[in-house]
Amino acid sequence: MAYWVGKQLDISLKDPDPKKRDLADDLVQLMTPIVKAYLTDEGYQSIDQGLQLMGGAGFTREWGIEQLVRDSRISRIYEGTNGIQSLDLAGRKLLIKGGRLPQTYLQAMNEMLGEGGEAKYIDKAREALKTLEGVLSWIGNNALQDPEEATQAATPLLKLFALTTLSVFWVKLDRVAKEAETNSPQYSASFYQAKHKAAEHFFRYFHPQIQMHAEDIQAGKASIMSWDISEF
Repeated sequence: MAYWVGKQLDISLKDPDPKKRDLADDLVQLMTPIVKAYLTDEGYQSIDQGLQLMGGAGFTREWGIEQLVRDSRISRIYEGTNGIQSLDLAGRKLLIKGGRLPQTYLQAMNEMLGEGGEAKYIDKAREALKTLEGVLSWIGNNALQDPEEATQAATPLLKLFALTTLSVFWVKLDRVAKEAETNSPQYSASFYQAKHKAAEHFFRYFHPQIQMHAEDIQAGKASIMSWDISEF
């Protein structure tokens, strides 16, 4: 995902076609907070799980992992905390350029899915895109009446965008691995099998979180914002 956004940045700066530059810039602006926040959150969680696996030994300085936990934690704060990145996505990126950034994104994701025909997990990726479209419509309708509905949705929306993007990418990765494995393998059979198993794991473990985040957003702000000071 980060490499893909980096490629869009190159296109936005160097492509000779001004229309392609503009569309790539749309994707860079939308995806920058998503890449920063989601990947640093997941990186920290991965390292934290590594510490957990080592028990108390992982917490001591004799092992290097406690240093990695502390170092990775700051990545969620540098360059704007991940909460601020989420607010930037929900409160700014969805609105700039006349609100066209999400449409550019959805078009790019659908085009990527359309490359090469059907694939094993393509229906799940299309389901993710459809869910995201519904959530964006919900936010658009409700945030006009109450801006707090957009801010309460910020963090789950960012995660929803990230997981939707990864769903599309895993369809492509799995498809490309299958085509290469069948037609012109350059690597070992275990290399390609690892790609298929990683795709399967993503759709088993991560893809279901898409619906969770969608339901969280569309539940609205009440359970967060309805508290009175006396109730704390």
